[in-house]
Amino acid sequence: YHSSEKQRRNSHGPAWFLRHARHWGLPSRRKYRWRRDYGGLRTDQAKRLTELGRENARLKKLLAEADLHKAILPEATSGHL
Repeated sequence: YHSSEKQRRNSHGPAWFLRHARHWGLPSRRKYRWRRDYGGLRTDQAKRLTELGRENARLKKLLAEADLHKAILPEATSGHL
């Protein structure tokens, strides 16, 4: 996204974004994907959903790192490294 588009998207609600998507020349794919993800939400709900997505990605990364450490630990303690 361009920064101005991002600012517009964040300063107005989902319905406003969908009404203006064609004017901005956004591809239909993006409009329909955006509608699927955020179309029925209020602005505060859409922001919260985005925050939860970021938090989920962070937690998945932490879990993957913990699993990796858990898998490496037995090898490290047995001296086969």
